[in-house]
Amino acid sequence: MSKAEFLDKLCQGLRFQTDPDEIRKVVSFYDQSIEDRMEDGMSEEDAVAALGPIDSIIREIREVWAQEAAGRTRDSREAAGGGEESETVRWDFDPAVARRFEIFDISADVRLSPSPDGLVHLEYEESGRWSCEVTDGSVVTIRRGPGARGQGRFDFDIFGMKFTLPKPDLDGLLRKGACVSLLLPAFSPVEVGVNTPFGDLTAERVKLTSLSVKLANGGVQLREIDAEEKIGAATANGDVSVERVSAADIVLSAASGDVELREVSAGGICLNIASGDVDARTISCVSFDVKTASGDVDVEDVDISEKLSVITVSGDMDLKLRHPCRCVELDTTSGDVDLELPGPGSLYTVVTRTYTGRTNVEGNASGGPDLVRVKTLSGDVDVSFRG
Repeated sequence: MSKAEFLDKLCQGLRFQTDPDEIRKVVSFYDQSIEDRMEDGMSEEDAVAALGPIDSIIREIREVWAQEAAGRTRDSREAAGGGEESETVRWDFDPAVARRFEIFDISADVRLSPSPDGLVHLEYEESGRWSCEVTDGSVVTIRRGPGARGQGRFDFDIFGMKFTLPKPDLDGLLRKGACVSLLLPAFSPVEVGVNTPFGDLTAERVKLTSLSVKLANGGVQLREIDAEEKIGAATANGDVSVERVSAADIVLSAASGDVELREVSAGGICLNIASGDVDARTISCVSFDVKTASGDVDVEDVDISEKLSVITVSGDMDLKLRHPCRCVELDTTSGDVDLELPGPGSLYTVVTRTYTGRTNVEGNASGGPDLVRVKTLSGDVDVSFRG
């Protein structure tokens, strides 16, 4: 059976499900599973056969969904009638002792939010699928338990940024509403690492030492975060949104997804995007480095003191700087470049190069201390000055 035939039968077998997003998640999961096996050397037919009989897969998914629907109904009835509530596991830690928290290899949403007191609280619903362990009293790890069905691991590389992530497990993919909450006190001197195959990461109004996020399938939302050191976030499939965030350095990577920044300050900001747009507004940093294979780059109201570097293979650039920058380097294979710089043209030395496109540089922009290089293989270049 070919992959197309397998996925078509899978969709037909799950058409009773009223939520199309759930069907898309399952189809995407099996599509990726077949592709992974083919990358390992299997033929398409063998990769499909390795998944097992299609009828058994459909039956298992239906059973899981039916059990979840019954569980949600039971929970609603218990809540309405004052019945027994589901058990929530809660761990309390002194942030002066437990300095690093790792959430690893589980399929669930992860939330970081403020603690109501001076302790760190780790909360999740008891399911028997996860375990929490403390190493040397300073490292707290919550991970997938031995009973969960794993699907191995995979690697992805975005412009030299290499990541190893657990593959989504079917149990976690079908389990809705799973969440792990980490509540951090103000000015918490802890490090947080999240490495999950399925689920979103949301962090709001917390201060920590550093944050590292790696998601196979999920989005990243950071709001009002203050990190003393580095914030790193990578997702193979999902959008990244960062608002009112400060850190020593920020590195964001996405294999497929858009990246949005609002009111962000850092020493260095580095964005690596394989397929997706970049939208950055009100940014303050020393250096800003953007690499994208396919997508537009829109940057406005930015204060970059040393260097702005944007490299795209396919996509337009629209850039407006708030203050002069010592070095601006823009390079696109296919796309237009529209650059607006503050101050008169005499502040800059502008060098442009295009093979099949028009070039327009306003006024006299040569001999200035700040260097601007713009290169495009196929596209127009417009450089203008403000003030």
